Amino acid sequence: MSILDQPVAPADDTPRSSGPNSGSTSMLGSILLAAGAIAMVMMLLGLLVLAFVALLRDGGGSSEQAVVSDLDISLSEFSISGELTAPAGDVVLNVVNGGAIEHNLEVRGLGVSSANLMSGGVDSLAVGALEPGTYELFCSIAGHEASGMRADLVITAAGEAAPAAEAAQNALALPNLAPSATSRSVKVQARQP
Repeated sequence: MSILDQPVAPADDTPRSSGPNSGSTSMLGSILLAAGAIAMVMMLLGLLVLAFVALLRDGGGSSEQAVVSDLDISLSEFSISGELTAPAGDVVLNVVNGGAIEHNLEVRGLGVSSANLMSGGVDSLAVGALEPGTYELFCSIAGHEASGMRADLVITAAGEAAPAAEAAQNALALPNLAPSATSRSVKVQARQP
């Protein structure tokens, strides 16, 4: 018999453990696996709780959004016209100087005003959250308010329509021609030669 004909004994590559700690390593591995699985389940439950809390804070996922009104306001000699009615909520006034001289826009009592705008100038004035009521707009450049550059911004309750008279005035965008408290009439007489 030659070396080639002899049967080869199978190799035994399995490690043999001996001693009292041989079962504890496999048990430790099982414990670590179970702890990892429990940690994963706890993280998933935590994410579900966070999602539920976020839904509760957002009003249960309702589609109700905060009202933001962007109103276009035009300034000219000597009037303020444009969209002068909005529902209660955040108001932004997009101001354009359509006049030939410098103008600005201020909201009386709120301490907010646009920049002084040259002819064709544009500014955006974030007024903030307004409650229902009437707010006075005016040009704070000397003499302009007295010349008629003032208007009322009417804030209605949410869902309430603008009063018909106010809507008609806004549609016409006529200058404020009412006499002011500082206006006076002058009587002119022709001289006799």
